[in-house]
Amino acid sequence: MLKRTLIALASALVLLPLNSLAKPFTLSHAPHPAIKSIYIPILKEVYSELGINVEFLEMSTHRGLVEANAGHVEGDVARFSEALQDYPNLMTVPTALDRADIILLCVRETDCSDNALKDPKNRILIPTETAVVRRFIVTYPANFTPVSHSLSKSQEMLSMGRFKYALYVSTELYPHQAKTDKYNLNWAIVESFPIFHVLHKDHEALADVIAPILSRVLERYRLEQQPKQ
Repeated sequence: MLKRTLIALASALVLLPLNSLAKPFTLSHAPHPAIKSIYIPILKEVYSELGINVEFLEMSTHRGLVEANAGHVEGDVARFSEALQDYPNLMTVPTALDRADIILLCVRETDCSDNALKDPKNRILIPTETAVVRRFIVTYPANFTPVSHSLSKSQEMLSMGRFKYALYVSTELYPHQAKTDKYNLNWAIVESFPIFHVLHKDHEALADVIAPILSRVLERYRLEQQPKQ
């Protein structure tokens, strides 16, 4: 394992300058607080161990993938793997960066399970469309209403009786806790997805080198987040 890693590292570091002579090593990222406060610092530490100085460029969700796929940037900070289906030049680093839960919020008198997604009469608030959200819309017959407002606003709309259901996303490293007691709501996890760091396929050798370093940095990060005894 060590020998394979060292060979991959040597290959990556030889190939990297050839691919990057004319431009800095740049990664796009969507404008999300978890990316700025958690994922970027983690990746800075990973790339620093490899002696690679990374420039992070904020872009819209769609544009980031387009630019990475075209090779205008070297990759993207964090994506669901499903988001890459239309971008053949992109690949995920094997180690997952985070894990996301898709959580269903429900008013108390309803069946709070994925059965709610199967009834076309149900109107369900859903976060502004992403690849994962689009799959929900395609897969389930419920009447989904994309919204761009906060989780707090969705909870208020449910407590006021305007909707009975809402979906939101929470991750292991960036938990987004609904105030179910305050708003008299139930909740259920309906699906979970890994979140990956993404690179252009030109950097496949580098991805193999990043994976074990990322795993080690994430383990240390999780330990640091644990409450002190």
